[in-house]
Amino acid sequence: MADDVITITALPLSLDAAMKSLGCSEPLRIDDDAAGAVVMFAGTVRAQEGERRIPHLAYDHYEGMAQRETRKLMEEARRRWPLRRIVAFHRTGEVPVGESAVIVAVSAGHRSEAFEAARFLIDELKRSVPIWKRAPA
Repeated sequence: MADDVITITALPLSLDAAMKSLGCSEPLRIDDDAAGAVVMFAGTVRAQEGERRIPHLAYDHYEGMAQRETRKLMEEARRRWPLRRIVAFHRTGEVPVGESAVIVAVSAGHRSEAFEAARFLIDELKRSVPIWKRAPA
């Protein structure tokens, strides 16, 4: 859908930018009067990868295919749930501890649809979109 947003970038991700892309003109104000729910998931880099401490993670991707596969997931989510808007941001390159590597946000008429769709999108994005994380050696 034209209002859905996919951003794959080496620049830091912003929760505010995700909310604006979702249709919020200011924090906690949704400008779509048919959206009764917004769910946002932000996955951040933690300092522990397995048994060792790390300063960052690095993300590589297959550029065109990552966009296409993310779009397919959005289309599938729209088939399953009556959604208003979908936003998917993913960071590439080195992402320091504490910064977001991925943000998925969904607006819908009702909370159950928003929660289910957001969960589906983040789970499937991690499973099937060609974006790979690696810890420093």
